[in-house]
Amino acid sequence: MKRMLFLFLALVFLCACSLRAPEATPAPTEAPDWPEYPPTPSPQQLVTQEDWPDDGKFTLRYADASSMNPFTCGTEVNRLLSTLLYENLLGVSSDFQAEAALCTEWTTPDDGQTFLLTLRDDARFSDGTDMTYWDVLYSLNRAREETSFYCSRLKNVTDVAWTGEKLRITLSSPQPDFPVLLDVPVVKEGTAYRSLPLGSGPYVFQEDDSGAWLRANPFSPLSDSLPFARIELRYFAVEEMASAFASGELDLLVSDPGVMGQSSFDGAVRRSLPTSILYYLAVNPASDALADPARRRLVNAAVNRGSLSSILGGDATWMPLHPLLTEADEAAAKAWLPADFGEYCIEILTEDYDGDGVLEYFRDGIPTPFSFQLLVCSENEAATAAARSIAEDLKRKGIRTELRLVGDNDFLQAVRSRDYDMYLGSMRLTADFDLTQLFGEYGDDMLLKLAKDLRASTGEERRQIASELCAYSAETCRVIPLVFQRRIIYSRQGSVRETDPSWTDPFRAVTAWVTADH
Repeated sequence: MKRMLFLFLALVFLCACSLRAPEATPAPTEAPDWPEYPPTPSPQQLVTQEDWPDDGKFTLRYADASSMNPFTCGTEVNRLLSTLLYENLLGVSSDFQAEAALCTEWTTPDDGQTFLLTLRDDARFSDGTDMTYWDVLYSLNRAREETSFYCSRLKNVTDVAWTGEKLRITLSSPQPDFPVLLDVPVVKEGTAYRSLPLGSGPYVFQEDDSGAWLRANPFSPLSDSLPFARIELRYFAVEEMASAFASGELDLLVSDPGVMGQSSFDGAVRRSLPTSILYYLAVNPASDALADPARRRLVNAAVNRGSLSSILGGDATWMPLHPLLTEADEAAAKAWLPADFGEYCIEILTEDYDGDGVLEYFRDGIPTPFSFQLLVCSENEAATAAARSIAEDLKRKGIRTELRLVGDNDFLQAVRSRDYDMYLGSMRLTADFDLTQLFGEYGDDMLLKLAKDLRASTGEERRQIASELCAYSAETCRVIPLVFQRRIIYSRQGSVRETDPSWTDPFRAVTAWVTADH
């Protein structure tokens, strides 16, 4: 069988030195107003199979109805593909750390408010022209615009400029972990608004009578080391992916665990990657049943996170910080869990006073059933299954929970108007785990302050603030963290060695892909 190569890599792109600049230094473009916008890789399971079908091609999934513009692309499928077409200013490792890419080193002379970055000098676009600092300034300013996928993470940026030797990025307030947010693509100046901007990545997008495909970029420093000269691109609907993968029409795919069953991919190489996507319960404190933090802590304690991690495919958490982060303090969060559920119910005067199997609490001196509605989007199958599991967990503990299943638009409207007792939601946090958006919407003033302080801190101070945040979050239970979702990468040919993919870039370190005979 043909030696086929393999994938998986983490968010690094290239390393070298400083970037060419023209003799004259043009003034940076005027920045528009903009709104706002994971650690040790998991164990790898390698299962080889001798009789995989082999069509002689290497094929990736592609959404042909969506653009390949990295700033405005509306599909995750094409966004992941775009990592083969464009180089980022920096990369992000699988443990949520910044890595060299177009930028080889970075410093912050004022502890997190100004960053100086050294750029490579060998980057060339796919048309053969040299990349200059002006292209970088242009791309960063485009990324900051309201219509860009990256605008929210760059909301703290006030200025980007060239010092003559380094790229300087200035923030409105200290944010020491800001470099981890700079996995922002660089395109040639003047092309950012095209459906296909000009990039400097290892591959170039092509389309002809045979369909869409990628060809090796002859101007990339990696051109002599690429595993494939040509990569086929084909559209497959979600329900077609399993059969296409099994038949050999599709060679690698990226899936959220809740999207499809994993049994369809027996015999494949499977890699599970941590992400910053947090599933949580958000509480409306105006709901009478959930107005008391003590009763909210009962809900927190009653939920079986083990079941949820299986349903949602992720890492169970009691904290709003990923358990893999060094500053995450699970002990501080768990300290607020009732040592004995029954005794805690007695302590907070929430018991089954009438023997009907439902806990009651006192409202105006009258025993009132502990009952509320849980809002969930019915169009998200994984979330719906998780919500049913949560309702069953609460029922077993005497908390009556009615599921309120609504469509996507009605769900968003209800959340915006605070028309819920509690809802099951998810949020894609930035790689620096900035919680200000989450707690700004669903927390209180103290949670928001702690989130801002955490974003601005480093070292021992950061660990201390993180511990306070985890404890206060668990004490108030305005937001109840449940699971950090994982992403699964499946590949079907040969065996994979020495790889380190990231959930935002399954094609990291493309030259390290390994071929193997079946």
